[in-house]
Amino acid sequence: MRRMSEAMRTGSLVVVALSLSMFACDETPKIITTPTPEEQEPDTARPDASRPVVKDAAVDARRDPPEDDEEEPEVDAAKPDPTKPDGAKPDATKPDATRPDDPPASRDAGVADADVAEPEPGSGSLPPVTSVADAGPYEVTILMNTGPNRGWVVHPKELGKDGVKHPLFTWGAGAGTNASNYRDHLTHWASHGFVIEAHASTGDGTDHKKALDYLIAQNEASGSPFFGKLDTSKVASGGHSQGSISTFAMADDPRLTTTLHVAGGSFDGNGSSKLKKPTAYILGASDTLATPNGQRDYTATKVPVFMTVMDGVDHIAAARQGLAPITAWLRWHLAGEDERKAQFLGADCEFCKGKYKSMSKGF
Repeated sequence: MRRMSEAMRTGSLVVVALSLSMFACDETPKIITTPTPEEQEPDTARPDASRPVVKDAAVDARRDPPEDDEEEPEVDAAKPDPTKPDGAKPDATKPDATRPDDPPASRDAGVADADVAEPEPGSGSLPPVTSVADAGPYEVTILMNTGPNRGWVVHPKELGKDGVKHPLFTWGAGAGTNASNYRDHLTHWASHGFVIEAHASTGDGTDHKKALDYLIAQNEASGSPFFGKLDTSKVASGGHSQGSISTFAMADDPRLTTTLHVAGGSFDGNGSSKLKKPTAYILGASDTLATPNGQRDYTATKVPVFMTVMDGVDHIAAARQGLAPITAWLRWHLAGEDERKAQFLGADCEFCKGKYKSMSKGF
C-alpha cells in the first residue's frame, strides 16, 4: 500500500496484476492447451478421463514447452494453482505489481453474476447460451507464446463448426501482468465462440494493432487453422488497467466494432478522443485509482457509451466481477444478439441492478 501511495503521489502508472482466482463463472469451459503451432503440432490427444470432470468432460492441459528440456508436469486447467499461475512472472521491478496470489475480493458484493437474467434467444451468429456468467458451449484451445506479441491465442477447439465464423477480441493485460493472469477470463470468452489474442500491454496501442494484423492474416493464410473461419468484420479490443489505456490509444482503428475499458480511465482526460465506435466502461466503486478517470472519460465520450460502477469492487477485481457484462457486450456487438441491448439500456436494465450502478448515452 505504501508503494501504491507513492506511485499515486508521483502521478506514475499504478501497476496491478489480476489474481487467477478472480473468475466470475460458476462453471469452467473444457480446455486443451497447446504450444505455439510453430513449435509443435496441435494437440490431438484425447482428454485424460482420470482428471476432474468439467461440464461432463475431462480437462487436458499443458504449459508452455519447458526450457532446457526439463520435463514439465501437467496442470489441471480446471483448478489453476494460484501460487504458480501457468508460468506468469509479474515484473517485480515495477513498484506496484500486485502478486497473483493476493486474496481476491469477495464476489458476494451485490447481485451474484450467476443471477443475471438472460433475454430470449434471438438470431445471433453464435450458438445461444443460457447464461453469460457460465461457460459457453465450445471446448477451448490455448496457443501460448504465439503471434507478434508472443502472447496467447485462445479459441474454440472446433473452429467453424456449423458454419460459424468467429468474431475477434484482442485483450491487453494490466501492467506487470500477461495473458496467463487472465486465463479464466480468456477461456470463458473463447468458450462463447470468440477468438482472443491476449498479451502484455504496451500502453500505446501498437500491441492491439499487431494482434489484429496477425489474426486477420491468419484468416487469410491457406495453411492456417483459422483460414476462412474468422469474422474479421466483427472486432473488439479491450483491456484491464494499462490494457485499457492501450485500447484508447488505438480506438480510431477502422477495423474495430467496439472497445471495452476495464478499470482503466485515461490520465489526461483525453482517452475518449479517438473513440469512433460504441464503447463500455467497466469500473469498481472501491477503485480510487482508475474509476474517477473512467467517469471523466465517460463524460467526455461522444460515441454511444455504457458505464457501470460496481459496488464493493476494487481495481484488481473489476475484470472478474465484470465478466458477465463484458461477455454480454461482446455477444451484443460482435455476435449480433440485439436482444441484449435491453440488458444495458434503460432504467431497469439487467446490468443496472444490484451491484451494477450504470448509465448510458448516445444510443
